[in-house]
Amino acid sequence: PTTSGARQTTFGGGRDAFVVKYNANATGYLYATYLGGNGQDEGLGLALDTSNRAVVVGKTTSTTGFPLDAPLQGTNDGGTDAFVTKVSSTGTTFVYSTYLGGSGNDEATGITVDSASNAYLTGWTASVDFLDDYAPSLTPIQLNNAGAEDAFVVELNNTGATLIYRSYVGGSGTDKAYDIALDTQGFVHITGETSSTNYPKETPFPDQETLKTPPDAFLTALNLATTEYFYSSYLGGSDVGGIGGADRGLALAVDATGSIYATGETASGDFPLVNNAFQRGGGSDAFIVRVGSTKADLTITKTASPSPAVIGQSLTYTIRVSNAGPDDTSGVQVQDPLPPQVAYVSATTTQGTCSEDGGVVTCDLGDMVAGAPYKTITIQTTVLSVGSPEDDGDIVNTASITQSSEFDPNTPNDATVSTPLAPDLVVTKTADDYRLPPGSTFTFTIEVTNVGGNATSVRAFDLLSSKVDFVSAAPSVGTYNDSTGFWIIGTLGNGQSASLDITVTMNETATYGDTIPNTVIGSSFKSDMNPADNSSTVNVAVASIYPEPGCHPSPDDPATVICLSG
Repeated sequence: PTTSGARQTTFGGGRDAFVVKYNANATGYLYATYLGGNGQDEGLGLALDTSNRAVVVGKTTSTTGFPLDAPLQGTNDGGTDAFVTKVSSTGTTFVYSTYLGGSGNDEATGITVDSASNAYLTGWTASVDFLDDYAPSLTPIQLNNAGAEDAFVVELNNTGATLIYRSYVGGSGTDKAYDIALDTQGFVHITGETSSTNYPKETPFPDQETLKTPPDAFLTALNLATTEYFYSSYLGGSDVGGIGGADRGLALAVDATGSIYATGETASGDFPLVNNAFQRGGGSDAFIVRVGSTKADLTITKTASPSPAVIGQSLTYTIRVSNAGPDDTSGVQVQDPLPPQVAYVSATTTQGTCSEDGGVVTCDLGDMVAGAPYKTITIQTTVLSVGSPEDDGDIVNTASITQSSEFDPNTPNDATVSTPLAPDLVVTKTADDYRLPPGSTFTFTIEVTNVGGNATSVRAFDLLSSKVDFVSAAPSVGTYNDSTGFWIIGTLGNGQSASLDITVTMNETATYGDTIPNTVIGSSFKSDMNPADNSSTVNVAVASIYPEPGCHPSPDDPATVICLSG
């Protein structure tokens, strides 16, 4: 039965998938809808996004009638294609619904959703061109199909419009994934079955380095951001007792500590058992496995000295790394991409080695024992320029730490330090006339520009001469007090300026031949990196009220020149 207003209320033909949402007591439907076209359609996996909307995956042979909404792939590319459909909370619409496939057969069997409502799918494909028409944002860990059928991992954004990740996972045989999960670090875990002798392996479980009686189950974790396997291992036994020896991982989950739980079926007489587990019952048995994760909690801190920094002088970064445990770890590496405002000089470490390439400092620390004293990395640089305006001129530098062997329950593992630069105030002063007789009115113009780091409590001191009378002041920011001579500006970020016009009248105490000096001095809360340009002086000469010796145009007739002698 379908519900009124459902997205698809009629049977599409052949065999259709369906999606049903029950009420909290399971006594009635909130919605029920078909999901299918003219062929064979099966829903094989379901997850909920952050808005509790169902996201369904499966397989379809339908070439017409399959309900598509905002599809990434609008047609069946051949045979059986995978599909993924996100259903609205009421079931009346699909947020998106799309084919996923290539020229061969493709099935999506498992799905999970992250906190951003991005969907992660897994399954298997026989296509050599699986989703080749859509460029993913991230680089795949395996670009090509390595055998007859390979498992796959796909990530779609929350609208289904963008392919973020697409990768094959497999070897030269048949590889099929049936379930997928995410851990707290964002690693993608899949389980399934493989008959490949060269299935990708990374730190495999004990006695599981090679394929036994095919197929074996597998457990694999991918780091999508670094195109690396976190781990990958066979999980199975052999044909002991003539019951076949086939093993398949059908479902899995990951807890908050990084432990992996998997279940499936086994026909192996020597499937690995631990801790007084229930023994084989005969024929094909279910199994449940917990792979306990060892944990190494790496911490990283970072400081910079001196602060504030000065252009042309040294800036030292000190990084401290420790392992809070409870387990030891190995393959510890710190990377520090230096900001463009500094030049690399050297790097040393109390354990391991450091190198620099293209402005990126890499320090390989190797093994780190739980609870041991911290290791120190010292990076020497020279300051070249101020930081970007969005960082208020500060130099921002982030270092990150990774490990190769253990699960880290506390991430992310990076440390950022923001180093302010000393301010550099450049003060200039001009007058609109430099030679005037007593009684004349003229204007001084002061400009303060900060070409250094963020400057706070900026002010300028300009006490007027007794030979002039204050008329008015026009500051672009702040206030000017002619009695004290202080212009209170406030804060000037890198590249910011402030100006002040002071209008005065030369009084009767100014006599012919005098020079009226006027000096302005700028300052801020922090020490200036170049005090030499913090002040500026102008001199205004006092002219005679009478015409001075020399030749001057007549005020009545500019074409007539009048010459006066001393």
